[in-house]
Amino acid sequence: MANLASNTVTPIQTATNKAGQPIPVRVPGAMAITPDGKIVLVANFGSHTVTPVHTATSKAGRPIRVGLGPIAIAITPDGTMAYVANFGNGRVQGRTVTPIRIATLRAGRAIRVGLDPIGMVVVP
Repeated sequence: MANLASNTVTPIQTATNKAGQPIPVRVPGAMAITPDGKIVLVANFGSHTVTPVHTATSKAGRPIRVGLGPIAIAITPDGTMAYVANFGNGRVQGRTVTPIRIATLRAGRAIRVGLDPIGMVVVP
């Protein structure tokens, strides 16, 4: 669960319906989980990064630099890539989608798209 005001995400144990310890991130918004359930990617709208959270340890990894205002994330069905829509604020920097390779948790070269993208879906 993304907690915008407290700059955290809270894991929920589905077996017990209990909340875990909040994990610090930076202005969290959209989240996506890899098909194997090992990594949750959190879009940090306020810091232009995506934070990987490892589900086995509930620990945040090193933030991945993406474009201005990441607002949506989609992960490919095979779990190899994630794509982040960077909303921006009407400036050129916000007209991009950033690919992230899941195996390395590194961003690739931004893809230019239309003004202020706000949604993302991957079609198999």
